[in-house]
Amino acid sequence: VRIGNTYDSKLFSNIVAGFDVAIDVQRSSSMVSLNHVYTYPASASSVGIRVGADTVRVINNRIEGTPTTAGVDVSRGERLSINDNLIQVGAGADGIRLGIDGDLIDTFVSKNFIGGHSPSKAGATAIVGPGITGYRRSVIGPNATFDFENDGIDGVTAAVGSGTTPEPNRYFRYQIVANTDDDSLWVKSTNGMRRIG
Repeated sequence: VRIGNTYDSKLFSNIVAGFDVAIDVQRSSSMVSLNHVYTYPASASSVGIRVGADTVRVINNRIEGTPTTAGVDVSRGERLSINDNLIQVGAGADGIRLGIDGDLIDTFVSKNFIGGHSPSKAGATAIVGPGITGYRRSVIGPNATFDFENDGIDGVTAAVGSGTTPEPNRYFRYQIVANTDDDSLWVKSTNGMRRIG
């Protein structure tokens, strides 16, 4: 599915299976939500959702199978929101790739559940931004990650203005906590612990 001709597009509630790039967003002010993307029946895929425009929201999607490049691949953009997605990638792939050179501006990447294929077929980096030189009014985290060689950009990395990093609780009052005894997932908040998976 490609959003390439119109602005202000909305792509909701689709099942996209068997394509090298399942969803390709190339126009600004688009929203991609409630979609299920997977590799089968193809033997391989590169990217679940590709973003190449500003002001795009990627919210509450399920990306599974074994993308070989990234679950969500951002080649350009600011004012992005990538939240509440369930992402699984193949061995050596990145979960979310922020391929932006320069400052990351007005962007929120949070509450995503990002996993590699398995411990023996781990992904490369959960959230990677190799060209990012600074953060302006952007927040990355909290995100839950597992089965990756590196977490990459993790926790709360935020900057308002020129390069300052506020306290982690400035934006979020909770934290994802994994219990290694029984592989459960909990949210730690000011009101105590709550099991979420």
